[in-house]
Amino acid sequence: MFPRLTAPDEHDRRAAPLPPHPDLVAAVAGLHRAELLTRLSFHPVPGTPDPPLASPLPGIAPVLPGSLPSCLDRFPSCRGSLPSRNPTPWRTMAAMGTTFADHLVALLRCDDVQGMLSAAVSACAPGDLPGAGAVHRLTSDGTLQLVAFTGFPEPLLEPYRALPAESWLPAARAVRERRTVYSTASDFPRASVDPARYGTVPLNASDAYASVPLLLDGVCLGVLSLRVPSGASLDAATEHHLHALGTAFAHRWERLLSGGDGAPAAGEPPPGAIAAGRGRAAMLELAMSNAGIGTFDWDFTTGRLVWDERLCGLFGIDPDTFDGRIETFFAALHPDDRPLVDEAVAESYRTGKYRVTFRAVRPDGTVRWLDAESRIVFDRGGEPQGMIGVAQDRTQEHERESAREARKDFVLALTRELAVALTTHDVLTAVENAALPALGGSTMALFLRDEQGRYRLAAARGFDAEGTRYLRRVADAAHRHPELAELDAGQPMLFASPAERRARITDPRLAPLPGGQAWAILPLASAHGLMGACALTYSAPRRFSADDRTVLTAASGILGQALARARLHDAHRQYLTELQHLMLPRHVPRSPGVELAVRYRPGSAGLEVGGDWYDVLPLPEHRTALLIGDVQGHSARAAAVMGQLRTAMRTRATAQYGLSELMTWGNTMLCDLETDLFATCCIAEVDARRRRLRVARAGHPYPILLAPDGRARELEVPGGMPLGCFPDDAYPTTEAELAPGCVLLLYTDGLVERRGASYTEGVTALAGRLAEHRQLALDALADRLIAPAIARPHHDDVALLLLRVTG
Repeated sequence: MFPRLTAPDEHDRRAAPLPPHPDLVAAVAGLHRAELLTRLSFHPVPGTPDPPLASPLPGIAPVLPGSLPSCLDRFPSCRGSLPSRNPTPWRTMAAMGTTFADHLVALLRCDDVQGMLSAAVSACAPGDLPGAGAVHRLTSDGTLQLVAFTGFPEPLLEPYRALPAESWLPAARAVRERRTVYSTASDFPRASVDPARYGTVPLNASDAYASVPLLLDGVCLGVLSLRVPSGASLDAATEHHLHALGTAFAHRWERLLSGGDGAPAAGEPPPGAIAAGRGRAAMLELAMSNAGIGTFDWDFTTGRLVWDERLCGLFGIDPDTFDGRIETFFAALHPDDRPLVDEAVAESYRTGKYRVTFRAVRPDGTVRWLDAESRIVFDRGGEPQGMIGVAQDRTQEHERESAREARKDFVLALTRELAVALTTHDVLTAVENAALPALGGSTMALFLRDEQGRYRLAAARGFDAEGTRYLRRVADAAHRHPELAELDAGQPMLFASPAERRARITDPRLAPLPGGQAWAILPLASAHGLMGACALTYSAPRRFSADDRTVLTAASGILGQALARARLHDAHRQYLTELQHLMLPRHVPRSPGVELAVRYRPGSAGLEVGGDWYDVLPLPEHRTALLIGDVQGHSARAAAVMGQLRTAMRTRATAQYGLSELMTWGNTMLCDLETDLFATCCIAEVDARRRRLRVARAGHPYPILLAPDGRARELEVPGGMPLGCFPDDAYPTTEAELAPGCVLLLYTDGLVERRGASYTEGVTALAGRLAEHRQLALDALADRLIAPAIARPHHDDVALLLLRVTG
């Protein structure tokens, strides 16, 4: 942020500028070191004399204590790489590029308004476009008069040569409102002018401009309008630079006006401004102070380290006690950033340029992010004399960027969490687990809205039983409530304090619970309309910033879309589940000599339904037929095949077919359907009078028989392949005896299969539960058997048949 210093090349004097005389170095900042120490309140090491006037411009560099040899001792990698009398480093300095401070100092050295404008334009020129700007002076009659411009065709500015102060144009608004006004070229009506004829760049409607009021001790001299990078109004660094430019421009312009350069028109009094005794150094000080820039200097000759008051303030050090030692600087560095600074210092001795961003830990423990930049200064012979530079607090920008990254991470995490949430219950669970901690609320309530606009409480976190009852009452009162019209219209309702909430919501039925200090009520909207609302409570008053509003709006949008998707999923699944239930028996018939209980639960994953089915048929002579099966796959097609198979086998069973013939017929029918699906099946015929059991099986799990003494075992009856595999397969029938009080269990594999466990372990556990709870009534026993399977997060379809012999 200081001007480049160059020296002549003895081998090519044609391209080299004049050597930097020490007085010229001091004149760049408008004063010598002695003046700088007094005017800018620098704080040298106590007890050390001022260096010679020929020393370079003071500043402060986080470099090395003592003399140049001590620098080399600390950074041995720099030995032999320091520039000495070799002229090459001068060209290196010239190639470093111009910084904002270079333009700022150039502006302060100008002797006319046009030159000052050119320096300001160069300081803020967009990277993709040349700079452009204009200066208007505020006259005593309230008119803004154009006094300088650059980068625009002159005819294009004709309508803007004299602007009334009450004009709607951004330049006039900046003067009236005493603030920087951002605009685009589309805000300015312009005549049809070909910029190419005047050597300028065509104007695009999206080109961004900033109008900066030129203020001085409460008096406005005029306005400076500059082309700036797009989106500059959101860039804190650009705002700092514009503030510094406006301050420096106003002070320098007043100096010129007071000294006769660019004097006001006849009859107009000079603007009230700073005293004429203030010079370039004071202007530089004010501009850098407004920009929050501190200066640093390390002199190789004297070993002296100097900080100004602003830099001492950035480090939290009292200027009166700063000892001027480099160890003080390194002690204030965050431990994790010390290697980074060491590397940057070493690199600066090879390149002549130092630039690094690091964290400083103040004595009170607070951490600040600082951006430092410096240059090495050389004498005429190319010997390094010291480092000068600037540092600026970037904590706000870093925190803003960190907050922006946190917002992005939160949105991505919430999106990932909701991407796998299929049902409304899954969405509500994801919101409770992920959204509340990230959004910072102490409690949260989720309300779903039906098609008639009525709300119901769907989930709550952080509320006790009384709070939950209160939320339900609020849901009842919220239906088309006029004070919630913003919410019904899809607009968030944010209350920073209890007083603000009382002012906007007066109905006592909607009064909040005690303890809340701020609230965010978010609409959960989607393309299908308003799906519900999410209410967050904060335990302390909260000013909702623009970042907060961005996060809350993004979260509510994501949740609304997820709820809409989940609601559609739930509706489809309900239709399919109802279809499958229609294919199963509506009730279980009574049979003499036996008790019966059946259970069916559809799977929990996805929209698709399975092919599990069961049937119970009373037969003549006190006999009962039990049929259970599982069609391959989980789809509507599998459910349709299941319905056909169940209907066909039920019809044949009532026609007094034997078990083997019935199973063979089912196999033939499924093969003839050419569905490429197969099905397992088990048929049991219980004769309660003769206490006989006959079983035929087609690839299905073995039945489990519980004896009256409490022993449960699988009936390992032989069987054939699943139905639909081989047309000519045979299915033998096996007989067994049934004692009074014994229990027969038929089931599908969803009851015993689970991830991470073997099938045999599942069967063993099922038999153990059957024996453990054998004294229960049959319905209660069925519930105990099926409960572990349906409690798993992603379970398959489950069907079971229980029969107890009573006679």
